[in-house]
Amino acid sequence: MIIVSAALNAQTDRKLIILDLSVRNGETNQSRMWSATRIAEVAGISYNTTSSLNTALNYPVILMATKVSSSTFTPAEFQQIKDYVFNGGTVIISALKATELFQMAGVSSQTSSNRNYRINWDIAAEPDVFYMINDSLETTISLGDLGGPATFISRHYQLDGGLALGRYESDSVAAVHNVYGSGNCYLIGTDFRDVIYRNMADMDINANRTYSNGFEPTSDVICFWVRNIVRKSIPNTIHKYTIPGKAKSIIMMTHDVDSNTALDTMLQFSSYQKNHGILVQYNITTRYFSDDWFSDIYVGTYDAVEQLKTDGHTLASHSVGHFPDFADFPYGISTVDSSTYKPGYFNGHTINGTVLGEVVVSKNLLETDHLVNIRSFRSGHLAYPDSLIMALEATGYAYNSSNAANNVLTGFPYYAPKVRSFNTTMSSVIELPLTISDVLDVAFFNENDYADDIANWIAVSEKYADNNSPVILLIHPNRRFKVTAMDDYYQGISSGIKPYLFQDYGDYWAKRNGLEFHSTLANDTLNVYFDTDSWVNEQSFVIDNKSLKAVHFYDFTNKEIVFKSVPWEFGQTLYYVFDRTVSTHEINANTLEQLTVYPNPFNQTFVVNVHAGQKDLKLIDLTGKIVWTGVGEGEITIDLSSTALKSGMYFIQASDDSGISVAKIIKK
Repeated sequence: MIIVSAALNAQTDRKLIILDLSVRNGETNQSRMWSATRIAEVAGISYNTTSSLNTALNYPVILMATKVSSSTFTPAEFQQIKDYVFNGGTVIISALKATELFQMAGVSSQTSSNRNYRINWDIAAEPDVFYMINDSLETTISLGDLGGPATFISRHYQLDGGLALGRYESDSVAAVHNVYGSGNCYLIGTDFRDVIYRNMADMDINANRTYSNGFEPTSDVICFWVRNIVRKSIPNTIHKYTIPGKAKSIIMMTHDVDSNTALDTMLQFSSYQKNHGILVQYNITTRYFSDDWFSDIYVGTYDAVEQLKTDGHTLASHSVGHFPDFADFPYGISTVDSSTYKPGYFNGHTINGTVLGEVVVSKNLLETDHLVNIRSFRSGHLAYPDSLIMALEATGYAYNSSNAANNVLTGFPYYAPKVRSFNTTMSSVIELPLTISDVLDVAFFNENDYADDIANWIAVSEKYADNNSPVILLIHPNRRFKVTAMDDYYQGISSGIKPYLFQDYGDYWAKRNGLEFHSTLANDTLNVYFDTDSWVNEQSFVIDNKSLKAVHFYDFTNKEIVFKSVPWEFGQTLYYVFDRTVSTHEINANTLEQLTVYPNPFNQTFVVNVHAGQKDLKLIDLTGKIVWTGVGEGEITIDLSSTALKSGMYFIQASDDSGISVAKIIKK
């Protein structure tokens, strides 16, 4: 019999291990493993993967990525797993079929059904594993259209000593926790693939309870649940935070420019945003032809689109034709350009349209006309052909935002599958799901009655913020009253939700995913080591710091990084690096004490009066780029004659541990 000391493992390798059973089970694709790693990535916990049971048994928590049946392990291996748990280990299993582990799991039998549509969590049964799972749409998660057609197979269990953590709508048991010896077994009756990957690939069975402008956290709840189990099993657990810095959430404003009215009005939005220091992303439709659908709106727009760039905003592609039947387009050829791509919408359908034509030609036009790097795409109507991601990856896009967060049941970014299938590979394109928009269920905003819609935006944003999830807002800049609606939204959200550029968050998420780390615990000191060099100073960490007296962070070269900390929820602490530019929303909300500067506008030099203690100075342009830095306090003269600074608006920021002060200043 193999004896495993979980207490020892918790000190020597404080990670989750994901056990890949796909080869043992003869599985033909990696969708279950992708689901397991997705859980760990959203959770932000440190993890490794292995297909070796003996390796997995050396870790404090094992997540079995794929289903476990009686043929998955040998009798001796089943005994090893039971001994591991009995002696202090923790296992997390989905869709358990193997009777050999029923006693360990605290169940006596299982049955299967494709008519389970909801899981109702009993959060009072074990509060520690339901932290952040408190909204009614989280305490009940969706597996399919309630009362609709059959969904995927899930399993329910008869208890035999285990504690029911969740039940299907039929009241049969869906999730179980069992204490077995000194260890723990957690069991859920749904396959992780069916509540994670299936949703991301938009192959769910109508599981989303709303399509847009709502809150649908089903997949995220599974990630939180697993993270909470790990936190309960490993002392002083650390996880990567999901939002840059110490904000509660971020709001990424995007505008889809897909009509003549949008082109006529968008500069009013840009002017408002420039005056308030807000940077956003404008997704441009590059329609250079007319048909039954609408006109050649891109022709003659150079000056207006160029002004968006001058104002500091990001340009992205919103396709060429904005065709309503884009989801049905064939893949096409990559050598297409505007001289050879001649699609058109006639008599209710598009002729000569291709997926590559839409993504390649729109990208090339914007890059050639405006000397920008087009990295992001959003399709018209959020139409989503199966080959879209494959085309985006092949043509150099990094980000896509053609899925509604409600529709894919997650608010967090993810690497998109190349095609919507279980038998595919994952791409390098990150999908950032769209959260809220001015396209309602039945109509656009109404100028005379939009207050309720703004209130709903705010309410939904706050729900996502409670999960430290990002929010992406789409407003079509085609009506002047929407500038006021946008301002109402900005003024209505809580100060913990900060504006952020779409592509900047995509870059942040890619870095976050690439950051691997491990930690060691010695008495009351936690040491955190970065194993890769992808850390950026906006990446923060949340730690269960009960009984800790010291926490130290070390970068890839073993150099210590000084983190600051603030108390967090549920007995945790957020550790962050105080090195960021000021949030433009903070400027607008007047939450920061303003600096005194003169003259303003200035030619080459200006004077700033820096409050006592605020010694770190930065001059920041409208794109967020730091163009000058310095140190000082009191009355300081700043000479920029040697910087060749362009005319325009800037922010001068002074900061120390106690906070930030800022002022707008204009260079003549």
